[in-house]
Amino acid sequence: MNTHATSEGKPMIDSEKKAVAARPTTGPMRLVLLMTLVLRLAISIVAAIAYTLLPPLMPPDVIQRLSLGIEPITGWLAGPLLGAWQRWDTLWYLLIATRGYAPDDSTIYRPPLYPLLMRLTGDVLGGQAMLGGLVVSTMAYLLALWLFYRLTAWELDEATARRSVVYLALFPTAFFFLAGYAESLFLLFSVASFYAARRGRWGLAGVAGLLASVARLQGSIVLLPLIVEYVHQRGFSRRLLSRDLLGLAAVPLGMIAFMAYVYGVVGADSPLTPFQLVRGTLYHLTWPGQALWDGVWVIVTGQFFYADVLDLASIVLFMVLTVVALRRLPLAYSVYMAVSLWIILSRTGFPQPLISASRLVLPLFPGFMVLGLWGRNPWVHRLIVYPSLLLLLILTGIFAAWGWVA
Repeated sequence: MNTHATSEGKPMIDSEKKAVAARPTTGPMRLVLLMTLVLRLAISIVAAIAYTLLPPLMPPDVIQRLSLGIEPITGWLAGPLLGAWQRWDTLWYLLIATRGYAPDDSTIYRPPLYPLLMRLTGDVLGGQAMLGGLVVSTMAYLLALWLFYRLTAWELDEATARRSVVYLALFPTAFFFLAGYAESLFLLFSVASFYAARRGRWGLAGVAGLLASVARLQGSIVLLPLIVEYVHQRGFSRRLLSRDLLGLAAVPLGMIAFMAYVYGVVGADSPLTPFQLVRGTLYHLTWPGQALWDGVWVIVTGQFFYADVLDLASIVLFMVLTVVALRRLPLAYSVYMAVSLWIILSRTGFPQPLISASRLVLPLFPGFMVLGLWGRNPWVHRLIVYPSLLLLLILTGIFAAWGWVA
């Protein structure tokens, strides 16, 4: 009989896990619905205030170049509510949603699921692609939190699940989940793939993994932990070879189709062009230790930007959480985190060696499970919640004022 330890140190047997899965879902849904509504309102208010009262943190010529020719949304209401979110990568997604892909710009580094949903939802809302993107992000975020709660309760317990959801929602860069970014979609389908795989539903796990691969460029990495979980459940026996493997085989199909599209239809130089993220930049591929050392070096030498500190702190935190997850969670979770961190640390350069790391760690949901375990201590709980909430609101305001966050 398979067992797994709960956060209280007691084994949770299969029958107890089935009981958790069979419990009514209205309680968790009420929690995540309330959190989604409160955070959507809170960061929207902060962004609107920053948009209205703060001067842009980037020079006008830089803003004009970064805007990619997209007309900014203005007006006494539309500006603060929608225009405040027309920032950074969101503009690339808007460009894809309204114009499509081009072979000679950064659109080909962004898979199509989010801009496609952004456009479809925007068309329903009267041609408002920006509004459509925010609606898609918010709905995906709600569903991701709900599935994450259910998965954590299955693996650990209800109390840990509640804390884990809170910590994920309040992480300092978590506003990206509700911004015009694909982060919430990737989180949703990553969690969904694990949720299905842990229950032995490999067809659903494969479909979720496929969608993850067309939500974010590195989405196909879910394949490796799913294989680890599959082998763990089946063992090295004849049961390993079954039709369920077809579900896992579906995971990379989305990315393969995207590569074929940008090469055969868009006209990219190579099917591998979407993965050449460092082409034409100041960054280059490296081994993870070098990127980590460069991140420490810019801080030690005083050459850092405030985002560099947040990036380095995020990487170190999730490295520690990966090691702890190896002991407290099934192996597939730590494999997912380790591979994700390896990819994040596979490039370096200056002036920001660990650029965007504090955003890229957001979908590493097993780390928040571990934090949920640590949060049993009231002092640890406060140490996580209060600084995270403060930083979340501050960084939201910086983002809306055209400041670089991640």
